[in-house]
Amino acid sequence: MKQEYLIYIFVFALTIAEGGVNAILSPFLQSLHFSLMFIGYFMSMMSFSRLLSRLPAGMLYGFSQKQLFFFIFTLLFGLSTIVLGLSTNTIVLGLAIFAHGFSFGLLTTILLALCLEIKVEKRRIGEIMGWYMAFNSAGHAVGNFLGGVLADYLGFKQCFLIMGLVTGMTILLQTKLSWPELEAEQARQPGKNNKGDFFKGKIPSFSEMTKLPKGVILAALLGFIINALNNMMNTFFPLLALQKGISLSLIGFLKGIMGTAATLIRMSLGLLVKWVNYRTLNNTALIILSVGVFLLPVSTSVLILTILFIATGMGRGIVRTTSAIFMADHSFKDLRSKGIASAVYNVGLDLGSVIGPVLGGLMSHVLGLATIFQIFPIAFLLFYFIIIAFWERKKVESPSE
Repeated sequence: MKQEYLIYIFVFALTIAEGGVNAILSPFLQSLHFSLMFIGYFMSMMSFSRLLSRLPAGMLYGFSQKQLFFFIFTLLFGLSTIVLGLSTNTIVLGLAIFAHGFSFGLLTTILLALCLEIKVEKRRIGEIMGWYMAFNSAGHAVGNFLGGVLADYLGFKQCFLIMGLVTGMTILLQTKLSWPELEAEQARQPGKNNKGDFFKGKIPSFSEMTKLPKGVILAALLGFIINALNNMMNTFFPLLALQKGISLSLIGFLKGIMGTAATLIRMSLGLLVKWVNYRTLNNTALIILSVGVFLLPVSTSVLILTILFIATGMGRGIVRTTSAIFMADHSFKDLRSKGIASAVYNVGLDLGSVIGPVLGGLMSHVLGLATIFQIFPIAFLLFYFIIIAFWERKKVESPSE
């Protein structure tokens, strides 16, 4: 089986488990009588642990023993998912959330770096990134739907157990992945002694990260915006919906519909970006996403909510893919730069995931749940246009970049 197909299936299995956890974690925490503010902190802890994993994962990508570490963190991901549903102790629960987020972040950072290897070999940027993001969202869609249904009919603990066991699929797939070796890297750069540098775990310096292609930095900023908006929605929409009498099964269905829409649009992007500039797609999709989130509290109609979730799914699906293309549309000199680029991009995503639930928890505590769905989309859309305006001005001033 081709390397890209293995990566797609791997990320699909991982995100099924992650999607299931995301669908039920905030209602589960509420069932343990945690406050809205505390739920926001817990959800942000998971995102913060993913954030902490990114640079270590980028470094790990250059280790000769990376496959062993990858296996260890695959096991940790599955076990921490199971433990989430087995404890009501705040400390144990916090540790399980941290381990779950850290291992998921490490695994997905390395998988994205492996996708950059494919891009270098075949120059299929839109296709590779589109299908990677499609399987990513497909896993979340399936996981969201299963999470809601399983929690309704079997209970929270059983749902966490099943999601943890899904990870067993990835353990079987791991031995089939092809890993770029240190020897191959040295062959491409025979005058460089890699063993004394990155491959012994040298931490990337700030100046080194700033020397990455500017598209990587812009991609990270876009990732921050879409994940701050998306994770606020993922954390607090289930609570808003439950207040309005919507069941967990319907919540899971709606989030599954959103993931399905994101998956389908991502599958077509490989062809679409050949005719439409991906920057134009990116701008349009973020507006669609923001409008969809803004309108969520307006109605409890299943039909209207389904339309809104389809719109937000399509918008997010496009932006996640086009932001990755911003990063991938560059040549990288070695394994180290690929690992660091993947890490920096995912750091942007995770910073958004941390800030979204925290701000949402604080603001909903003061203003109410429905209000944050109006404030966040407007604020982040304005932030986005400021970033783009600054980016375009810098391009005019430095046309050589």
